[in-house]
Amino acid sequence: MLKRYSGFIGFDEAGRGSQNKGEVIVAYFSVNPEDAHIQTFTRGRDTPDARNVLARAPTENYFFAVLTTKQSSRGNSNLALISPFLIRRCLENIFLPAPLENLSIFFDGRIGEAEKALVYQDTAKRYPALRTITIADFKKNGRRFVSKKRQPHIHCPLLGYLADLRAHQLYQMPFEEIATYSRYVPIDAQELVERLAYYDGFNSGFRADGPCGKDRQVLRPPYRKYH
Repeated sequence: MLKRYSGFIGFDEAGRGSQNKGEVIVAYFSVNPEDAHIQTFTRGRDTPDARNVLARAPTENYFFAVLTTKQSSRGNSNLALISPFLIRRCLENIFLPAPLENLSIFFDGRIGEAEKALVYQDTAKRYPALRTITIADFKKNGRRFVSKKRQPHIHCPLLGYLADLRAHQLYQMPFEEIATYSRYVPIDAQELVERLAYYDGFNSGFRADGPCGKDRQVLRPPYRKYH
């Protein structure tokens, strides 16, 4: 019997709210469930620990998109808006040993129920073979006592931490350089405009028992510890 896998994608961005540059959005993919477990990391992106984690990460398992300052200046998070472009690239351009049966998608920061529903709808329509799709969000925060001293730490899935580190690394580099990277996913301007219009219309007309339906569990994700 052909073995089927579960896939996991973590999203984060860098540059949100910047007045001088746009925004870099990164998606990290894995079929290893441990990469989706909550882990503890030392706070700080330019530290030996952070550099070691990023250096050990597979370079072929992420993709990123770049928004201009104007495109990035929307009122809400752009992660849900841009995620379908990157989900598509992850699932269609990363080698998978067998078809995916389940997909878990998690975002850094607060993602509204309507945004989760929109990501679910887009993913379910494009990949009908997926049996379950879980959408969740998390916050990279938290503190704990180490050697009797109160020290800052980050608690989040490894994939979310990697997306954060990679996004900020790319954000520091000139666009002309990162636009040549094979992991870069250009966003068609017209498709983005059309998606934005649909997104805003969907968001304004959303009801808790609306487009996803009461029988869809995407709005009641099991990843409650991420919230």
